[in-house]
Formats: sequence, C-alpha cells, structure tokens
Amino acid sequence: MELAVDGPAGPLYQARRGCAELALATGAPLVALAYDSPLAFTTPLRWDRQRLVLPFARVEVAARLVPRHADDTVEALLARVQATLDALEREARGESPARPALWGARGVPVHRPAAGAPAEPEGEAQEDHPGVT
Repeated sequence: MELAVDGPAGPLYQARRGCAELALATGAPLVALAYDSPLAFTTPLRWDRQRLVLPFARVEVAARLVPRHADDTVEALLARVQATLDALEREARGESPARPALWGARGVPVHRPAAGAPAEPEGEAQEDHPGVT
C-alpha cells in the first residue's frame, strides 16, 4: 500500500504520524518513494504542488527502506521517515553524490552508476532486464 505521508492537507513534505502508527501496529516495512519525470507539469493552485505526468512519459522512481528498530516509538520512527524522505529529495535535486536505486519496467531495479563510476559491461543489464535502460 502506498500512502502520501504528508496527509491530505499538508504541510507539504512533512510526514504525519499516521504512517508510523500504521507501520508499528501492523509490522509492515516503510519504504520512502520519490518520483520524477521530465514530461510532467505542476498542477497550479494546489497546496501539494502535484505533478501530472503526460501519457507515455518515462517515470523514474527512487526507493529507500526506512530503518526500523525493535524498541521504536511513533516519534522515533516518524523522525527516520522524515529524514529518509529529506535525503531522497536532496538526491533528486542533485545535492547528494549518492544516487538511489531506480525502478524500471515491471518493477525491476536498475542501479545507475554515480558520475565518474565505471559503467556496467555492455549488454549485461539489457540481457537481464529487457526494455530497461
């Protein structure tokens, strides 16, 4: 299940207690997600700056597991959710050298090398994941 953790009325990019409470009550893992597409526009006059992606546009998704501890409280888990979301946002803006795992077609993870890192051998990723660039 995916939740917009800033709630239906914001504030924008501030995680609310419900995601931490639900995760603690069910034992479900929390995965922070960030989406981006070069072919999208921001919906005017919306508090959340919702982006609408054009049909057939490529969408990149970054995901990171939120660390959990056996003695977690709602406040402690919520703080880690917020820190993880903030880190993904910084990476999306290019403020961090680490690049998140990107998810391509059919949910197959695609790990892109950081700038200056050696690329995968030619054809290796394509053979394992056809259609994923």
